[in-house]
Amino acid sequence: MASNRTPERIILNARIYTVDSAFSIQQALAVTDGRVVAVGSSDDINRLAGPGTKVENLSGAVVLPGIIDSHNHLMMTSHLLRQIQLYDCRSIADILDRVAERARDAEPGEWIEGRGWDESLLAERRFPTRWELDRVAPNNPVVIHRVWNKLVANSLALAAAGITRETPDPPASERYAGSFDRDPETGEPNGLFRDRAKEMVTRAVPKPTPEQLVEILAGGCLAYNADGITSVAEPGLDDEQIAAYVSLRERGGLTVRTHMLLAGWGFCPAEREPGLKEWILGYRETWKQDDDRLCLDGVKFMLDGGIGDRTARMGSLISTSRITSGSGWSIRRRIQGWCAGFTTSATRSTLTPVAPKPRRSRPEPMPTP
Repeated sequence: MASNRTPERIILNARIYTVDSAFSIQQALAVTDGRVVAVGSSDDINRLAGPGTKVENLSGAVVLPGIIDSHNHLMMTSHLLRQIQLYDCRSIADILDRVAERARDAEPGEWIEGRGWDESLLAERRFPTRWELDRVAPNNPVVIHRVWNKLVANSLALAAAGITRETPDPPASERYAGSFDRDPETGEPNGLFRDRAKEMVTRAVPKPTPEQLVEILAGGCLAYNADGITSVAEPGLDDEQIAAYVSLRERGGLTVRTHMLLAGWGFCPAEREPGLKEWILGYRETWKQDDDRLCLDGVKFMLDGGIGDRTARMGSLISTSRITSGSGWSIRRRIQGWCAGFTTSATRSTLTPVAPKPRRSRPEPMPTP
């Protein structure tokens, strides 16, 4: 690629992986208006320099294209960077040690959050309980999320959410309602919540202010840039999160190109469901802010749960666990109706069934998004 314009920036003497059709490696590149306008040998590219061009000699360093992630929860990860990270924990003791460390620095009553535990990777092959969290954080509400679709809350968190032994189980007839576990002897909730039942706890967690949300997102963008991530498709956003993206873009701080997807069924709060279709269509009618850094690009529907946490809608049981097959959304009658309502407006739909239950009859074709 070549350009007749004087570049703003030139990189020389590098090992540049272009990822073109031939996967060629070049020595130099030129940049104008934030875009690569030419690649080639150092001698050829250096000839394009003008009086105001910034020239950098990388002395053989490697240059790679930015990573584009087609499914990445940037907002969620931005929050996670401020929470306890539990992905590499291999025992419940590991989890408790990290919670205890955070509790030592926290003010009494301050919420402690973490994410990333996976019972299948723990030596005990089980989840932690509210009472174990109580021992290491007796003065703080604690909520620690599994890698996907479950959480464990301690007693102070349950009290803040108003959850007691008398709290009824989520109705089995409600789609994706989820459930929570109880001690088999006392009937007390043991702290484990799954699917939408998690909202019974998370509603009690203090929300960041709009300004704090922008600050959190800005930190996530910088962390992504440090690892070479430059573009994401961000599935499942609500009004407050979209507003944070817009604000950060207006301030010039959105350093990750983001294609946003609205939070459809399975990602939106339960109270939004009755008016969800109108909310989605409202965005399509009023959104006018697409540019080369931020755009509204679709809607995400979560049709069932997950394989690992045993909340996906399975055709047969996968173990002797009490919860082995979650609820799903009827593809034939409901999803088709949704798609017919908004895909004609040029909005794409992202449908995420983790393990759709097999049918004996041939399903009706889905409308083309």
